[in-house]
Amino acid sequence: MKHIEQIYKGYLGRADLANGQIVLGSDGLDDPTVVVRHWSKEVCTKAATVMVVMDKLPFSAVERPGFKYFCSVAVPKWKMPCRKVIVKNFLRMYASKKEELKRELAGHCVCLTTDTWTSVQNINYMVLTAHLIDNGWKTLRGSLIFV
Repeated sequence: MKHIEQIYKGYLGRADLANGQIVLGSDGLDDPTVVVRHWSKEVCTKAATVMVVMDKLPFSAVERPGFKYFCSVAVPKWKMPCRKVIVKNFLRMYASKKEELKRELAGHCVCLTTDTWTSVQNINYMVLTAHLIDNGWKTLRGSLIFV
């Protein structure tokens, strides 16, 4: 095996394992077509982080038996990362989105509004929303904080 790796290092058909692995898979439709999909451990880990954020799950959700079982069936070759890895990815994503938002808002005037209300359970809530008009005269808004 070592001989093959040394001699055929530059072989064009060789998979670049650093960037993931090319696998055959279905396109998800009923017809029997086969497509080549690029699989990457990093992409799967990022997708798990996005799932935790989008579904507002605790970081420990990736360590629950049901989720581990699902991942072992859906993607057997992927070793599910621990919650510490998910937290690190989340913090990187947060910093990236924060910088992206700062760049986007840098050339605009932003108006802030607050809204407060009390729930049926007598719990007080407040949300801070940013409003702006972009260069194409489209109004944009987004919640900055929800307390």
